[in-house]
Amino acid sequence: MSKVKYISLIISQFIIVLTLVININNQNESMDNENPEIVKKSHDTISMMLETDAGSGNYEMTTRDSWPTEGYVFNSTLSKCENGGELLWDDTTKKVVFNGTTSDKCYVYFDKAVKTIINEISTSDITTTSVTIIINTTKGTYDISKYYYSIDNGSTWNENISSKITISNLTQSTEYSLTVYVKDTKNINSEFKTINFTTLSPISFKIDGTTYYADPGMTWDEWKNSTYSLNFVLSDDKYVIYPSGYAVASEDVIVENTEYRLASSNEPIK
Repeated sequence: MSKVKYISLIISQFIIVLTLVININNQNESMDNENPEIVKKSHDTISMMLETDAGSGNYEMTTRDSWPTEGYVFNSTLSKCENGGELLWDDTTKKVVFNGTTSDKCYVYFDKAVKTIINEISTSDITTTSVTIIINTTKGTYDISKYYYSIDNGSTWNENISSKITISNLTQSTEYSLTVYVKDTKNINSEFKTINFTTLSPISFKIDGTTYYADPGMTWDEWKNSTYSLNFVLSDDKYVIYPSGYAVASEDVIVENTEYRLASSNEPIK
C-alpha cells in the first residue's frame, strides 16, 4: 500500500469515529445547568413554563437558569418538543433529560404545587421508654404518602404511613428533640417541625423491704406483666397488701414510696 493511500485511510477512519461520537452525544443529552455548553444551547432551544397558581392551568415563560426543585412538579403531559424529541424528569439528579437524534425546540412545563403543612405535633402516653406522637397536617396539592421522624438531629430518619406513631426503646429520664416532616405522592417534602419531650423517671416502692420500680401511673396488673416484676415471685398463698392492711387490687395504681408487704392466705385481710 502506498504512503498516500495509507494516510487517506487513517484520515477516513478518524472522520468516521468523530461522526459516531457526535451522533451518540446528541442522542441523550442532560439539560444540566452545571454544564456551560448545554446551558448556552438551552437558552436557544428550551422554553421553561411555570404554572402561575396551583391548579390554575395558566403558565408563564421564565428565563431562570436552573430547574425548579422546590414547589414545582414536572408536567410530562404538556412538556413536548417540536421535532419529536422526548423530555424526561430525573428525580435523582433533579434535572430534565432530553432524548433525541436531531436539534429540537422544546417546551418544559412545571406545575405549581402547595406543600403539606404540619400544624402541630402532639405527644401522649409518655412512659419511661416510649412515647406516642400524633402529626396534625393540612394537605397540600397532593395526598400524603409518608411520615418521617428523627430523634437524633436528623442523623437517621424513620418512615411511617400513619400520622399516629409510637416510638419505643427510649432511655428513661431523657429529653429528646423530635423532628418530623411529611412527603406527598409527588415526593414533595413539607417543612420540618420540631418539638421536645422528656421520658418519665420510674417510681420506686417496697414490698417486704425490697425495692421495686414501676412507671408512673402503672397498675399492679400492668406491673405484673412488665419487666419491672421479673425478680418478684408471688406464691399462691401470698397477697400484697397496703400498710393499712387492705389488699391491693389488680386495677389499683402503684403508689410511689409506699411500703407494701406480703400477707399469707390465712392472715385476715381488710
